[in-house]
Amino acid sequence: MLETKNSSGVWDLEKDLISDLRIPKLGQSICEIFPDYFPKEVLFDVKVLPNRISVFGSYLGMSLELAMILGDYELLKEPALKLLNNEEVYKEVIQKMRRISNKKIQFQDNTGITNKFGLFELILDEPYVIDKIYKKRMFLSGINLVGGLTDISNYLLFDVGQPNHFFSQNKLNQLSTNTFRIDRTDIPLEFGGLGQLKSKNLPVNTIILKDQDNHILAVPGISGGESTKMEVEETSSIIEIANFDKEAIARSSFALKHRSDGSKVWAGSVNPNLILVTILRLIEVFSLDRIKPVGYWDKQKGNVNSIEDLFESVDGRIIEISIAELVTRIDSRGEEFWDNVIRAKLNLIGQYSDGVLKCEPFYSNLENKEDVFEEVVRLIGFDDIVSEPITSYSNNVISPSFESMKMFKNIWHTYGFDEVILRPFVGVNKLFDPNQKLELVKAYRTDEPFLRDSLLTSLATSLSSNLKKGQKTVRIFESNKVHSHQNGSLVDKIYVDGLMVEKDPYVATSLVNSILKSLGSSKEIIIEELALDEAQIGQGYLYRQGNIEIKLIQISNKFKKKYDISLSKSLWWISCDLTAWDYRINKNSRYTDESNYPSIKRSYSLLVDKKVGWAKLEKKLNSLVIFDVDFYVQPSERFEESEQTDILNFEIDFESLGRTINSHEIESFEEEMEQELSKLGKIKKR
Repeated sequence: MLETKNSSGVWDLEKDLISDLRIPKLGQSICEIFPDYFPKEVLFDVKVLPNRISVFGSYLGMSLELAMILGDYELLKEPALKLLNNEEVYKEVIQKMRRISNKKIQFQDNTGITNKFGLFELILDEPYVIDKIYKKRMFLSGINLVGGLTDISNYLLFDVGQPNHFFSQNKLNQLSTNTFRIDRTDIPLEFGGLGQLKSKNLPVNTIILKDQDNHILAVPGISGGESTKMEVEETSSIIEIANFDKEAIARSSFALKHRSDGSKVWAGSVNPNLILVTILRLIEVFSLDRIKPVGYWDKQKGNVNSIEDLFESVDGRIIEISIAELVTRIDSRGEEFWDNVIRAKLNLIGQYSDGVLKCEPFYSNLENKEDVFEEVVRLIGFDDIVSEPITSYSNNVISPSFESMKMFKNIWHTYGFDEVILRPFVGVNKLFDPNQKLELVKAYRTDEPFLRDSLLTSLATSLSSNLKKGQKTVRIFESNKVHSHQNGSLVDKIYVDGLMVEKDPYVATSLVNSILKSLGSSKEIIIEELALDEAQIGQGYLYRQGNIEIKLIQISNKFKKKYDISLSKSLWWISCDLTAWDYRINKNSRYTDESNYPSIKRSYSLLVDKKVGWAKLEKKLNSLVIFDVDFYVQPSERFEESEQTDILNFEIDFESLGRTINSHEIESFEEEMEQELSKLGKIKKR
């Protein structure tokens, strides 16, 4: 629950933020986005960044955790303190969802993949047009607008992190649907799905959602069906919010060779409590009178009448565990050092007192002390807090270096990498001074080679998990920018690490050469052989080009055994330290000073259909070429022009390689751009 000064509930939060001054800007601290929750002199290093699935609630939650860990509740205002009462949040959801719809739909699962399943009826007076603040967030996160209630479905996915599906109530009525049944196909069946599954032959054993007459309504967790698709003008919907088995969804996605946004979220495991969070978001968006429960289903109880029954079966698990037990297993710094940290984490899991932990219903998967220990370690997420506090003033700007990491996405995807993650790093130090703004950062030891509990460790864990889900050739990269503490001062560090399963060494070396080529240095590449290191991770080569270093290491069998990876898999680790890289330097350029880059900035407006997103425009622009000149495209604003069209403003910076750009070059580019974008809309200079 996110409570504001205007209400006792979450549903007024967005209204409180609706003014343009309150719309989150990239790089802003979460404290500035939610000023009702934090004193103005406090600034956490938890910033809004352009993640594809960007959970604002999680950013706020991280900040609340920091205050709990520090044991200093003066960091929070009264409304934020109320958010820490999980029991009250739970009760409020229950009370708000007791009104039951007249529509009845029963649910059956013949596969065992469903943990919890909820259906809700939504009826509006007129077609839905997404609010400005949601549209702004979707635009910043690269989510396309398609119109109608489908937009809010997509918004909830990236804002909450809980997949959902909006069925057309009119189309369900035409099918006389009174039962939702999850089953497996016993013969190949044709399915009219959405997106890439528009005309798909489903193989035998595919998990499907169908009605009582065996009409296929959806492939759970992956795609809805054309037969029940929401149309833009429709005003009523049946909304599915469920919790499925993540491995079953991953296997279905792999078998269908299709990874939808929803299936990617399921791959990371979705906590059951997000059902409650999504319900709150729906009430927030549409008001309580518009949302009515149709029915609930629980794996142990079957069809139940209320949301209390849906979560009652997992409430109140009690585990005896002491903080001293946990401390001795973490490190040697003792209970005095760790007490506040561990106590805060235990109180996130449930209610902890006198060595007894009563788990919240959302942590039904924790069954014993070992499970609790692993969850506490996961929640802590770090292992080296510096003894001395570090202060730093925040300028609320994403550095060009961090922005430049997004350029690597094209390289990763060209080589078939499954996921490329750009995420902020969050750490803490015990630090509070009411007289200044503060940026809380975690500083690592100067000799520590890896970041965020070792990028290699997290990547190996993820890769092993994907292999177990049935993927044959897994490739995962992660980009990260962190603060590092060196010689008493803060230093930004930028790392790109990746793991790939690949039999052919040529593919690995080709990727390294592609990375070096993209970095643009004209200096000679020096290759040095690396011996097996002390940790016996593997051996390989160090590629050095100027001040850029890339390691290419073939992972050892000992390391693969540690992460339960088959010894028959040839596994490569690529680690790039890009801290010293100037992304503005092209390989043919002799210029290192930014002032030596003559540049021209032009602004443009494009009148587009509402369905056209930034991603499509960016793809078109990046296909253009202007000889001996680099150009960088930045989105600016998106405004509604009519019910069918929007005006998309963007800027282009043209940069030469140390020479003056002539007007003819720009005019030629603009002619080519106008022709390329003609199918999307009408363009004009601003």
